[in-house]
Parts: sequence; C-alpha cells; structure tokens
Amino acid sequence: MIGAAAAAICIVPLLLMGLSPLLDWIYYNPNQSKEIIVKENDSVMVTNPFAAAMSVYMELFCGDKGFAELCLWPEGYGHYTIDVQTQIDGENTSHILELVRNHLYQNDLSWNSSDFPANAFTYRSEGPSLCMDKDTARKKLEEAPELMKIRASISFDKLKNMDELAEFMGKHETYYLYCPMDVKGYRYWGFSPEKRGYDLTYGYDSEKYPYLDISEGFKIFDGCAPGGKNFINTYEYVEALDYIREHGVKSYGVVVYAAKQELLEMLEDLSVDGVYMLDGKIDLKF
Repeated sequence: MIGAAAAAICIVPLLLMGLSPLLDWIYYNPNQSKEIIVKENDSVMVTNPFAAAMSVYMELFCGDKGFAELCLWPEGYGHYTIDVQTQIDGENTSHILELVRNHLYQNDLSWNSSDFPANAFTYRSEGPSLCMDKDTARKKLEEAPELMKIRASISFDKLKNMDELAEFMGKHETYYLYCPMDVKGYRYWGFSPEKRGYDLTYGYDSEKYPYLDISEGFKIFDGCAPGGKNFINTYEYVEALDYIREHGVKSYGVVVYAAKQELLEMLEDLSVDGVYMLDGKIDLKF
C-alpha cells in the first residue's frame, strides 16, 4: 500500500509534466516565454510575447490610462488571472481579467478602452463636442487650487504632423500621456510620445512584425503582434495602417496630466482650440 502511494506520488507529477505541452497547445498559455537573440550585443533576452502584444494594444487604444504592465498568475491548466496594471505619475490601477480555457472574462469592462468620451476632442466628434472653449476653460482653471494636477485632452485647431507635434511638445513642458491620430474608425488610435516603462523592443520579431518609422523617433507597431488577434480585429488594424501610410501620421490633440499653470500656458497657444478636463487631484509631491 505504501509502495503504491509512493509510486503515485512519483508518477502524477511526471504525468502532469507530460500533459503540460499538450494542454498548452489546446488552451492558449499567455505565460509562455520566448528567447530572442539580440544581434547588437550578441546576447539572449527572455521575453513574454503576450505581454509585449498587450503593451502595444494598450498604447494604441488606451494610452490615456498611462503606462501598462502585465502580471500573470496561473490558476490551473487553461486558467490564468491577468492583471493589466496602468500607471500615471506613480499611481497604479489594476484591471483584472480571467482567461479560462480560451475564454476571456472581463471583470473590468473598461480596461481596453479610453477613459475619455468619443467627443472629448473638437476634431471628429460624434455630435456636439464636450471640449470647452479656451475662455471657459481658463475661468475654470483659475478657480482650481494651485496644487491641482489634471488629466485633460487638448484639442488642436487643425491636424499637426510629427514635426509640428514635436515642436508643440518642446514649447510646453508637461506629462504627455497620449497622442490620438487621424485614423478612420469609431475609437481612438494613438501612441505615447514619450518612452516609459519597460523597453520591449527586443521582444518583437522585427522581420515578421517590422516597425513603421515615422519621424522624431516616433514609431507605430506595424503588424499584428502575437496574441494581438485576441483583442483587435485584424482587418480594422490593416485598414487603419493603410490610411496612415497614405495620409501620414497626424494628430488632432494630446492627452496630458498637467499642473494648473501648465494648462493655463497651453491655452495661450494659438494652435490650441479647447480642452476637456477629465479628472484631477491635489498633488503634494510638487
């Protein structure tokens, strides 16, 4: 009896180890790692393709939520808890998802969409824009406490190309979260203008999923990243990319996390058409 129990203890782990690759083939495993050879310094980097794909997705559509980091916990075969953590100015927000045998359960239904309404900008608003004109916004800001920091969308009076956008950012120093692009579609497409968080560049297969170079160091991920098909319609992506290639990368505004005085200075810029202020808080760190 004791011998049989000992044999079972030895056999069961071996059986589970043998079944693991098979179950990973049946049920998608987001926790798998991949070795990437870095030719520049002849080294090997271990990366997670799913985390890289999610990072790209969150930057494209949810950049206003801030830098995104992914945490994964296996709960059993085919079952994973996914914590999509977003961060603005050091403050983390968790968006918990459950992947159970290839079915994604969203405990937070807003995790993969912008926090800003569709008509937060004056450009391409569906119906009347919620964007405040400069005079109204200036009066609101003058009433706000001096230590207030505000997450806001700044609308331009016309589209800016990358050189013009870089010039605008050079004139107005603040915390830039997101730059929405002029792309056909019903939702925001954009990019983070400043690198933050982890550098996942080496995690991409640059031959299979090449970058599309823009200017001033701005880049847009060109190609459907591994695992990305679970969260984005491929046709929608290709259509948007074709539009960008034809018309160039042009932005109709920026999303910032800015101090009161920084916003007031932006309103003095002749190219600013208005502002939509989403939320804010008293910041005692500055």
